[in-house]
Amino acid sequence: MDLALAPYFDLSASRYSQVSALALILWDYFVTLDQEISYFWNASLSWPTILFFINRYFTIALISTGTIALVSQQVNETVLLFCTIYVRYLFTGGGMIHIFVIQFILAFRLWAMYGNARYLLWVLGILWIITAISASAIVHLSFKHATVTSEPLPGIRACSVMNRPEKIWAYVIPILVFETTLFAMASFKAIRYFIFAAKANIPIKFQIIHVLFRDSLVYYFIILAFYGANALLWGLAPVALVNTVYCLSLAMTSIAASRMAFNLKAQGQRRTLDIGTLKEQNGSHNKTVSAFVVLQETMTDRTFVSV
Repeated sequence: MDLALAPYFDLSASRYSQVSALALILWDYFVTLDQEISYFWNASLSWPTILFFINRYFTIALISTGTIALVSQQVNETVLLFCTIYVRYLFTGGGMIHIFVIQFILAFRLWAMYGNARYLLWVLGILWIITAISASAIVHLSFKHATVTSEPLPGIRACSVMNRPEKIWAYVIPILVFETTLFAMASFKAIRYFIFAAKANIPIKFQIIHVLFRDSLVYYFIILAFYGANALLWGLAPVALVNTVYCLSLAMTSIAASRMAFNLKAQGQRRTLDIGTLKEQNGSHNKTVSAFVVLQETMTDRTFVSV
């Protein structure tokens, strides 16, 4: 490949990635719209419900705006102003809001798994605030001296930066530390429940903790893979490739968070049938099974209401 053409190919890759992210999140939206209507449109207003809609619609708006910013074919003062607002506030600040909302949702889930313990709410809240402040500070300082342009290459119109934001890759560190902490705590609680259920000879299908742990595991590997790739690109790749994985990470984490909520709502609707079947198969006289039923119903109620 001619080295002179490499920046053009890099910018094209970012554009294709951005359009792919928009197509992916819109496809998932329409595929799961019936579940959203069924589970959330008539649900009582609560913080988890509000956070669900913010994650769902704010991310679509953010990725749509990013697509416009990368495929714009005009160069004038108005477009340059739009690019400045997008790069300095929406690309950075919007991404912050997106991930912090999802982390708030995950914290609610974990809080419910631990029985709505007040001390845990304080611990998670403080840890979340530290994560938000540190990640936001890194992003702000990294983009402080970035030069925004609406024509990064001759004849190519797109919102971009001319110079690589310094140390921007470090922004993923507090994010991944927080996510790893949540996953470790969820895994610890899940293992304890699995051991308890195994002693009672209770199948996994009767355990809401199985749904919580499975979805937490899938989400953790998604964010680990995409944010790890972001850190590598932001630290090593040409500036034109900075957005290549970032837009896809927004789409994938948003989709994973929405699917976690849908799966939990579906499990909540099945709880009566599952627990009734469990009692019939094992008998109400079985003290271990009875204890598990109480545990299962309590966790389901707390998690279903909280998430």
